[in-house]
Amino acid sequence: MEESQVTEQTPFRFDGSGKELFGVYIVNLILTLATAGIYFFWAKTNIRRYLYQHVEFMKDRFDYHGTGLELFIAFLKLLPILVIFFGLLPYLYFANFSPEIANLFYILTIYAFLFVAYPFIAIGSYRYRVSRSSWRNIRFTFTGKFGDFCRIYYLNMFLVLVTMGIYYPWYICKIKTFFWQNTRLGNESFNFDAEGDNFVGIYLSTLGVAIGIYVGYLLIIVLITVLSTLGGLNDDKDSIVIALVIGIAVSTLLFLFGYMWLWSWYAARSARFFWKHTLVQGKRFQSTLKTKPLLKISLLSLLITVVTLGIALPWVLVMNYRIIISNLCLNGSLELDSIKGKSAQDSSALGDDMGSAFDVGGGLFDI
Repeated sequence: MEESQVTEQTPFRFDGSGKELFGVYIVNLILTLATAGIYFFWAKTNIRRYLYQHVEFMKDRFDYHGTGLELFIAFLKLLPILVIFFGLLPYLYFANFSPEIANLFYILTIYAFLFVAYPFIAIGSYRYRVSRSSWRNIRFTFTGKFGDFCRIYYLNMFLVLVTMGIYYPWYICKIKTFFWQNTRLGNESFNFDAEGDNFVGIYLSTLGVAIGIYVGYLLIIVLITVLSTLGGLNDDKDSIVIALVIGIAVSTLLFLFGYMWLWSWYAARSARFFWKHTLVQGKRFQSTLKTKPLLKISLLSLLITVVTLGIALPWVLVMNYRIIISNLCLNGSLELDSIKGKSAQDSSALGDDMGSAFDVGGGLFDI
């Protein structure tokens, strides 16, 4: 059957609730405080497991098999690196240089380390999370090799830097191709067939709008300042200052709203593009994520988080998870008889903890 003739769609479904997850959060918080933070690794695993187990596809649920102990042991291995980068290096820099120079050297060192270590962090994090994930009791595995990823990453990241970001569409498509083509569900491989040429329109249009919003904001600020200054020649000075402050505050809020809209626009378009080019058994995934619903969720999440001082984070997490998962489907259905399970993949949690320490994620459901 030709792909264009496929009309059946198999949706993903997420049925988690903020109330249930809040219960998990409360237990995690109590135990984390009672153990002086040590339980954090088990808490992180509990949340991830809850979210995975509430994702359903073809009437079967995903599951997560990682453990807090794995993350804790990985953290102990990672601890010397954290001590060096967040303890020893700042001390040496600030003890021997002026604060400005020390701060510059420290930032450059962190970025240089991330540039060099990113392949290990990304591969380790993704391999660990994928190998601990399953669907229908069939484990996912990742077969990508570190050396192969290094060749792709360093060359293409160099081109991104040289072109001042213009090469990014080709970079991200090559990265996704590597990860998806080396991801398997049992014996079944995934595929990704997008090229940078296909994504460049989305990227450049977003970049152009971002520049337009920023330039427009600067022009409005300059205009408000000039008008306030001219008005201040004849009017009350205090009134002019108040008008200036209000004008800048309103413009800044509009500026921030503009960038939240832009992020939603880019995220929705990117999700539709990347999932459209992701395949399994020759069938394509499809995302129907739209800008307006994503923007509403983003604004609501921000408002709820601020108003509740973070107490409602479980509801925020569930809302964001639901809008992503509920807009995802597979064009067709999987041939279950051809998927054979494999044994669990042996992999270290060190990459996952490094990913968390340096804010680099990875996995089927990136939490």
